[in-house]
This record gives sequence, C-alpha cells and structure tokens, in this order.
Amino acid sequence: MAAKRLIVGIDYGTTYSGISWVPNDGSDIQDIAVVNMWPSKNGECKAPTRIAYAVENQQYQLDEDLWGYAVEPEFVACSWTKLLLDINTNESQFDDPKLREAIDQGILRLPFGKTPQQICQDYLRQLYLHLMSQLQKKIPKSVIEATPMDCWLTVPAVWSDQAQNMTKMAAQAAGFGARRGDTISVISEPEAAAIAALKRYMRDGNLNPPQAGEDIMICDCGGGTVDITSYSLKALSPQLVFEELCVGAGGKCGATFLDRNLLELMKTRFGMSFQRVPLKERSPGSEFLAAWENAKRNFSETGPRRPVGLGPIPISGVHPEDWYDSERRKVLITRDDIRGIFDPVVDQVLRLVHSQIDAVKGFNHSIDRLILIGGFGESPYLLSKLRDDRRIRRENIQVYGAEQSQSAVVLGAALRGLQGTAPRKKRCRRHYGVSLQMPFRQGLDPEDKSRKTNWNNEKMCRGRMKWIIFKGEEIEHGTTKTAELTFDPKKGDVTGTTVSLFSCALDLPPEYEWNERVKAVGQITVYWTKDELKKFESKRNHYFGPKTFLLKFSLTVNFGSEGGLLEVRTVVDGKVCGTTTMTFE
Repeated sequence: MAAKRLIVGIDYGTTYSGISWVPNDGSDIQDIAVVNMWPSKNGECKAPTRIAYAVENQQYQLDEDLWGYAVEPEFVACSWTKLLLDINTNESQFDDPKLREAIDQGILRLPFGKTPQQICQDYLRQLYLHLMSQLQKKIPKSVIEATPMDCWLTVPAVWSDQAQNMTKMAAQAAGFGARRGDTISVISEPEAAAIAALKRYMRDGNLNPPQAGEDIMICDCGGGTVDITSYSLKALSPQLVFEELCVGAGGKCGATFLDRNLLELMKTRFGMSFQRVPLKERSPGSEFLAAWENAKRNFSETGPRRPVGLGPIPISGVHPEDWYDSERRKVLITRDDIRGIFDPVVDQVLRLVHSQIDAVKGFNHSIDRLILIGGFGESPYLLSKLRDDRRIRRENIQVYGAEQSQSAVVLGAALRGLQGTAPRKKRCRRHYGVSLQMPFRQGLDPEDKSRKTNWNNEKMCRGRMKWIIFKGEEIEHGTTKTAELTFDPKKGDVTGTTVSLFSCALDLPPEYEWNERVKAVGQITVYWTKDELKKFESKRNHYFGPKTFLLKFSLTVNFGSEGGLLEVRTVVDGKVCGTTTMTFE
C-alpha cells in the first residue's frame, strides 16, 4: 500500500489565485477539495491576487501585510504582478499592445526595493499559510506535519523557461515543496485545464461526452494571458489518453486588458477629473471596479439596452448626463461602450483561435470542439462571439463553456498529481540549442567572431548555434536531446566548464546567437573533479606553458522531466560525469 501523501494544486493567477488538495488515496476529480474559505470572504473558489504591505500603509496602522479579500480599496496594494514575471521576453503578435505602455506608466506598480518575484513569493507565502490553516480544520496538525506534500504549480504555457523557474523558486521560498519529503512540480495551465475539463465531460450523464478520435481545443482565457492548446483524444477508458497536436498559441491578452480599456475610456471622457479621483475610489476592490466586474461578467449581445451605472465614484466638474449621473455619482456606459471595450481583446482571442485551427490543419487534423476555460472564459459575450465566428462555423467546431471553469486549472493540477494524467505526447514550444565555436567558414562567418583554439591553433567561429531540439518536435516523458561538445580550456580555467543554453520561438531558427530573437535560457556549468579531468586529453604547447585540456563530453537536456522544467547532465564515455548545474538567466 502506498505511503500517505497529500497532493496540492496551486493556481497563481494574474487577478485571482486558488489552491486545491486531495489525499493520494483519492480516486477522481470529485475527491479534490478546492479551498473556498478566505480571510474576509467565504464561498469563492479563488481569492484576489492582491497584497498590501503594512510598511506602505502606515496611516491605516496595519498589524501585518494583508492579502486577497482583506485588501481594502484605499490601501496601497500590488495587483497584476504576474504580468511582470515574464516581461523581458519578446512580445508575441497576440500580446495586448497596451501592456508595455501600462508598465511604463507605472500601472503595474512595484514597492520600493521589491522585485516581481519577491511580491509573488510574499503572496504565495500567504497562500501557503492559509492552506495549512485550512488543512488543520480537517486533519490533525501532527498528521499534516508527518505527511509529505506533492505540490503542482500551474504556469502559463506561453511563459519563458526563466519565468516558469522564477515562479517555482518563489513558491518554494514561500513554503510549497519546502519541507523534508515534499516535492514541487510545474504544469502548464492549459494542460491542467484540459485534464479537468476532459474528466468532467467524461462523467456519466453528460449528454454529449467526447469520443476517442476527437480533436479538442482548450482555450484558457484568464486574467492576464490566453493560452490555447489542441489535443487528440486517443482513449477514454480504462484511462484517459491524449496527445498534443501542434505547438500551442498564446498571448498576454486576458481579462485585465478589459479593465485597462475601461480606464482608457474614463481618461478620454473625463480627463483629469478622473485622474484626480482618489485611488481608493477607482482601484481593484473599489465599488467602481466591483460594479464593472459585475457588468463585465454579465455582458452579452442579448442583455438589456439601458446604460450600466458604475460606482459610486466622485468625478468633479460638469459632464454630459449620458456619461455621468451626478445625483447617484455613477459613471454611465452603454452596451456600445462595453462592446468597444471587449472587442479589441476578443479579436485577439479570435486571432489566436484561427492560428491554432491553421496549425492543427498542418498536421492533417481538424478541431471538433472548443472548450472555454478560465475566468474570462465564462464571459457570455466571448462565448457568443466564438460561436458566431464565420471561420469557426465553417469548420463546424462546437464551442462549449466548461463547467466551473474558474476552478478547472487548480483541479487539473491536483488531478495531475493524483492520477498521473498527462498528455502522452507534447510539442516543443520553441527551439533550444547551445552556442559553440565551430570551424570558420571563410566568406560566410563574420571575421570579428573568429578565434584560434588553444589546442591546435585552428581558426574557429564563436557564437554559432547548434540547435538540439526544434520547435514542434514531439516530447514524451523522459525525452532527452544530446549535444556533443568540445572545449579546450587552459589549466586555470578547467575546473568549471560553462555552456550557454539558448531558445528561439521563430519558425526557422537563426544561425548565430547574437540574433535578437535568440534568447538566453541559462548557463549550464559543469564542475570536474581531478580524477575526471585525468580522463581527458591534455598537452603543453610550450615546455613551460600552461597545460591545455581537450574536453569532449555529451550534454544531455531532459525536455520531458516529471517536474516540468528542463534538467541537464553531462556524460563522458557513457557515464554521468561532473556536477552539472543550470542557472536561469
């Protein structure tokens, strides 16, 4: 009988975050508990991803940092910080164009001396402590302390390796997977959502369950990102078997961009009168944005035509009655106004869906159904726009809103740990390779990148890329790729050998590392013992000169690790050698 363990799912979201847990003797999705009791509010499957530091709110005499629903609108607080964790990577064609502008204007604020990773860690620490307090209501403290936890942290599939690693490190520092015997692994948000959605659709009583052989698109529309991945269902019983069809698509164009479009409309209409409104009256948690949340959630093509009142909010000056009800102190927005706020974001989602339809067709498949997941995925307007889209109708794709879609990701994360359910095959999202020196090609390679080797004075070109796995390649559990490397350091430089790992999301990877679309993933350093160095060739070019080594070894990168992140090792003559570490950029 397997030893007792607790499986924990963590969904750290841009606007809301959730946690779930289940003992490892649970059998299915119905056994998973989703935390729905929070400080200052109960009955919700998620809490706002918002934190207010006591040091920044001294006028309110806070005894401690507050988070989630406990953050009052008047507090100085951090929101949407998740969007800053991956801000240094190349923008995708589907990113909201106003994101960079919002960051430059300070809308996504950082307290003095805090990095996005530190804010993420501080918030996750509160989430971890809350999980432990909730567990103690159901399980004796002594049992919790003696029971190891397997934590499954969800991250956007569109994120870089650096951002995924940064979030994992923040979660570990916050307590998840940090106790002796605990583990922490990473799973992509659309993969977790797919696991939960497919499990729910397979239950008895469903009028239109998926069938083996169907191709299904999962469209995870969250607060900050939209992630789309398509899967082919291979089998439903005795266990779920599915495979990723093609490289997924995604962009930073989630529901927070609706909020920013609203704020832009307010600035356009009311100018400085809106800018002068106290922050507590227009920040997350205010009555103004709470009314907007309700309007946003219920907006549809068939809703009432009368204007929606947002507020109360005090806007000084004289304004048209169509825009502001001064008696009730409410901003008035029409259905056309809301449509104008929604459409730029919905158009980005449609472009993503169309691009994924095309990508699937490139593999001689066609999508049978599309399932919407996530908070933004619950929007009736988004659902109707997808169903009415001519391309989607022409392809005869059935569009569904998932049941309890807000909790799908956190449920799927726990299911991954409980049942080991995962795609049998995935697709590599980008090219990966190492930068090497290779024999110089006269007339092709740039002269300023040439050098002579220490070993035999051969002319080489620095910075040539050796791509070891290509975008779109299939990845299964344990898939590894190997690069044969040769280095010729002098004695003083031989102890630690450093290799740079790069990635590129272009369809065709460039030849040189200095191309602006080639991004550094991290530094792989191999530390050799004296005995290991004796296995390599060495010589002195001059009698009194330093010894030069010829290090020939294989660098193996595991792209299909259980933990969800890249793993590396070095091999010499078929045996693992050296101590290999990877430091993400």
